[in-house]
Amino acid sequence: MVFLNGLFNFLQKKQIILISTVLIILFSYIVYLTNAAETCYGIVLDAGSSGTKVQIYQWPCLRSSQVPHFNLNATQSKKFHEPLAHFQGQTHKLKAYFDDIFSYINEKVPFIMRQQTPIILGATAGMRLLDQQIQSEIINESKALLSQQGYYFPQSKQNEWCSILTGQQEGAYLWVSVNYLLNMLTFNQNQVTLTVATIELGGASTQIAFLPKTKRIENNQSYDFDMVINGFNDWHIYTYSYLGYGKLKARKNILLSQNPTSSFIIHSPCFFNGYEGIQKINDVLYKIKGLGIYSECRQSILNYLDVNKNNCLFQDVKQCAMQNQYQYLLPAHMVIYASSGIQKAAHLLGFNNQFILRDFSQKTEQLYSLSWKDASLQFQDEEDLGNILFLITYVENLLKFGYNIEIDRQIFVPQKINSVSPGWTLALLMQRVSQLSCRELYGQICLELVNDINY
Repeated sequence: MVFLNGLFNFLQKKQIILISTVLIILFSYIVYLTNAAETCYGIVLDAGSSGTKVQIYQWPCLRSSQVPHFNLNATQSKKFHEPLAHFQGQTHKLKAYFDDIFSYINEKVPFIMRQQTPIILGATAGMRLLDQQIQSEIINESKALLSQQGYYFPQSKQNEWCSILTGQQEGAYLWVSVNYLLNMLTFNQNQVTLTVATIELGGASTQIAFLPKTKRIENNQSYDFDMVINGFNDWHIYTYSYLGYGKLKARKNILLSQNPTSSFIIHSPCFFNGYEGIQKINDVLYKIKGLGIYSECRQSILNYLDVNKNNCLFQDVKQCAMQNQYQYLLPAHMVIYASSGIQKAAHLLGFNNQFILRDFSQKTEQLYSLSWKDASLQFQDEEDLGNILFLITYVENLLKFGYNIEIDRQIFVPQKINSVSPGWTLALLMQRVSQLSCRELYGQICLELVNDINY
């Protein structure tokens, strides 16, 4: 009997321990779920001409707002250097490409939140340059792959959520993102605040965007873009995109204009004197030999920009930009923020946050006194060392003659604003999420991420 009582007490203690352990595990799991559910995620794939950049944003789910209140410090990003456009004719290889991308994303987004995490892909100028049939093949395969990953990518929205952005969209979204990060956007249509202009230099295109004083129509063409984000003011943005004038596309085309020899050698004034390297242009390998002559490089760039002030079609010659296109003048008081290739060029010249265009020009000319050997020592940590002289010279002339920026204008080029690298992805996510109802995104759970706007 004593034995049986002892056994009973032992088993009773074991049962209590087991129940306690289960309760602790269950409580911990509930706490985990609660904490995870309080943080919402949104993902944008920026499929650019030099690769795809993954941007993962976070915000508090329980905040009742049409537009997420982003936790900008928690933003995560990674670039995958194979451009989406390189998969033309070989879309079967996209699965492995997206597998790599989602291997990274799955590490950052908790499993229980994936079905409620919107994922959006926006392709830019590199894809815009392709034939429409090739564009469709790549985008359609990308849609199919995105829909298999377990994230929020609804069938009814796939054409919008996986698409090629127009140049105007790209410029307008960057404008919204930068002004949002600078806290310059308003919620009240009757409230007017100062906003900044934005200029971006990507790999295959360049964009400008700002709020004009009035809507303008030149030659029966409107250059304004109406941007609507639920919960914010509506904006009529002047924005224009120059396809083919990004830093990579321009460099290739300008090199081809510099009289390649029959043995595929190009003597280029836009590379440091003494430089020799191989560049692939249109599937042909060329040997580049640098001459380092500023005046000749500048003229090659101006020829490519095709700014013809003597044959201007508009009232003011200052309104003639690249390709003899109409360029609405920037208001004199407006602050300019530039990103991507322009920010990179400024950083190379030692301008970490801002510069005066005159100072930028002076430093650009001074670079041409360096030989390739000198430049290799001065910029030894730079990955793309061979191309930096062209990039800097192109940026200088693009700003001065392509965009008609006055020589004494100040341009801001921060690497980050409020902990986030300036780019168009934030505004695209804001717009797409603001169009969702809470019930649409979270079903019965409905954590009140956004107001219940049914449409």
